[in-house]
Amino acid sequence: MVKNAVDVIFGGLTFWAFGYAFAFGEDGNAFCGWGHFFVNANEDNIGWVYSKFFFQASFATTATTIVSGSMAERTKLEAYIVFSMVNTFIFCLPAHWVWASNGWLRNMGVVDIAGAGPVHIVGGVTGLVATMMLKPRHNRFVTPEKVTVMGSPTNAILGMFMLWWGWLGFNCGSTFGISGVKWVLAARSAVSTVTASVAGGSMGLMMSYVIKQRRFDISYMINGVLGSLVGITANCAIAEPWEGLLIGIVGALITNLSVELISKLKIDDPVGCVGTHACSGVWSLLSAGLVTKPDNLSEAMQLHNVRQGLFHGGDFYQLGIQTLAALVIIVWTIVNAFFWLKLIDLAIGIRVPLKEELLGADIVEHAVGGVIYSKKARKIVYSPDIDSAPSPGESDQGDTEINKAMQRSRRHSLGVRIGKCRYKSTNDPTKSKKNIKMRTRFSKLYQRPKHDINQNGDVSREATHEDIYSIHGNMCLRTNSSLAAYINDEVTFTNDGVTPDTDVKLDVGKGHNSVLQHRNGFSHSPRNKIITYL
Repeated sequence: MVKNAVDVIFGGLTFWAFGYAFAFGEDGNAFCGWGHFFVNANEDNIGWVYSKFFFQASFATTATTIVSGSMAERTKLEAYIVFSMVNTFIFCLPAHWVWASNGWLRNMGVVDIAGAGPVHIVGGVTGLVATMMLKPRHNRFVTPEKVTVMGSPTNAILGMFMLWWGWLGFNCGSTFGISGVKWVLAARSAVSTVTASVAGGSMGLMMSYVIKQRRFDISYMINGVLGSLVGITANCAIAEPWEGLLIGIVGALITNLSVELISKLKIDDPVGCVGTHACSGVWSLLSAGLVTKPDNLSEAMQLHNVRQGLFHGGDFYQLGIQTLAALVIIVWTIVNAFFWLKLIDLAIGIRVPLKEELLGADIVEHAVGGVIYSKKARKIVYSPDIDSAPSPGESDQGDTEINKAMQRSRRHSLGVRIGKCRYKSTNDPTKSKKNIKMRTRFSKLYQRPKHDINQNGDVSREATHEDIYSIHGNMCLRTNSSLAAYINDEVTFTNDGVTPDTDVKLDVGKGHNSVLQHRNGFSHSPRNKIITYL
């Protein structure tokens, strides 16, 4: 959600500064607009310029918001902020080609009422480039069943409804007015959008019933509705209601099949935006070549050189123009998306480190729940063997106590004040005992799937007892059942150096005298103190 807000904040800023000028500036040429930088207008055109900027800014930011779904769960927020600003440039030139009065595609007769090309193809193809550059999330295609489960079906359906009704505003508003016969265009846009979406939702449920063996998977329904909405975008004001039904059915079919195909190709698209927007966006442009007709209503939108579509007795000219527009926008987007994302990656990096991906952006970047994450490494503690390392999960009893402690703490939180530990050298008798103090403002206990960390600091499933058990920037207790991450601390256990001579003491949850087991037995801490090895 933060990335969606970033799209509006920074994407809106750049669209105000130069995006509107490149897209709709009146002093440009067929390739690029020029003029009205910073939405500068005079008394003669202030109403038209301001209203058009207000409406088109929503399209510009939507083209970037689409990409955020493909980059989810593994992208640095700093890199995404920069990307949201430069993606305005990727959007605004195709917008000029298709919508500006002197745009070269518009003058050739292309039909794209509400942004199938500049918005959905640009967003979907950029998302494809981004997710391929980022590569899949950790273990995404090793244990896919653990990461593909929908987090909140209720929220997903709620989001579908919000997009559904917002789409009516997009499509109807793209007629730009109600004067003359434009109100008829707006009404037709509303009806064709509704018929396409209900047909798409029905197709999605039927596909789920067949593919999922008589089960109704809501993801198929959601993809069907959204894919059909994208499908009707290019021709919403021209298509008849029955044509909207056909377009919606095909759009839902393309979206759901594309999402499955992309997953089988091991391209990690977390929310299916490539299939929904890129593939259905191409279908939307192509379908306009089937249903267009140069009647008096299309003339009201000042469409140039539009010919009859194939469904109305026309030749292949209109379909050819629509195909050309789709190909040109795809090539433009691939080249520019790769260039800008690669430049950002070389400058600041676009993917978060593995340890931060496992913890999640809520903790690492947003400090949700008051958790403060420190990226700076601290001490390193050595242990000559696994028996001396503070790993409380080496026995079944230890795992039982850890699980009990977690269950007793409803919030799974640790109130941390100050702790001390002592260690002594076993390999070098000349080294003396030392006391080390640690201070932490707040820590939180998170249950994670079990991960072993190998000697390179990478997570793997085949680490041995002789390997390093650490995630830099965090203290980790290795157990047979979970990975407990204690924010702001780091402890690394290797096979050389010193032996701890103090037990680990943890108190889980306020008011609880909970216990975790160490090799020397149980340790209690009734004062919300954590004593650990640093």
